[in-house]
Amino acid sequence: MISSRRGKQAVIIFLIVCVAGILYLPIWYTLDYLLRRLFELPRCGWSACVRLTDCVIEAGFIGPLGACRFEEHAEALRRSADPVVVRVNSGGGIYEDGIRMARALDRLAGTVATRIEVRSGQRCESMCAVLWAAADERAAAPDACFMFHGVRKGTEQTDDRYAGVETQTNAMRSAIGRVDGTLLAELDRRGAFDPVPCDVYLSAAEIAALGGAWLRLDPGLAEAEATDGSRAGCHPTHACQTTAHGG
Repeated sequence: MISSRRGKQAVIIFLIVCVAGILYLPIWYTLDYLLRRLFELPRCGWSACVRLTDCVIEAGFIGPLGACRFEEHAEALRRSADPVVVRVNSGGGIYEDGIRMARALDRLAGTVATRIEVRSGQRCESMCAVLWAAADERAAAPDACFMFHGVRKGTEQTDDRYAGVETQTNAMRSAIGRVDGTLLAELDRRGAFDPVPCDVYLSAAEIAALGGAWLRLDPGLAEAEATDGSRAGCHPTHACQTTAHGG
């Protein structure tokens, strides 16, 4: 009798362990997704940092809410008879969500003419560069700000946050290099993708002066309201000192 009871208990424990193992990953990914959404809410609220007006998608902070909206808008616009404009004013965001948005824009560019742009006084930084690289045409006001750096984990100010993300940083480098090898060489020279990377800030005019294909200057891009409450300052005092890398 005791042996039979212990056997039943063992079976129950075994089943509980199996169910917990099956549910572990879905629960973990769900919690991770929700936490990343909460990180996005203070910037844009539930409306997300992406919005659509006619054939213009405006994008700010790159997070899961915005990525979902961007994918939905891009899919809907694949049937558009008119060119699609993606207007960015973004300080970057989460790597995985930036990749999702870039892939959605790449799919859209396969069926509709796409143009990405950043207006006067605004910016395209960090993961925004990967989104920028996915469009057919790229235009910026001369004083628009771009910032490039390697991928990092979290916001802790330690060198450990750069460990284990080499694959993601290489993917970012590749996206930039496919569009403009000249710009990539300059970023490498300034240490943007070093093991402990610099934040390399360049204005659109400075990038255009390099002579590559990253952007076309468009002085007609007037200033507009930011989608995430941010404004650009292209040479902040906290930027990495690039002179050590020859810059």
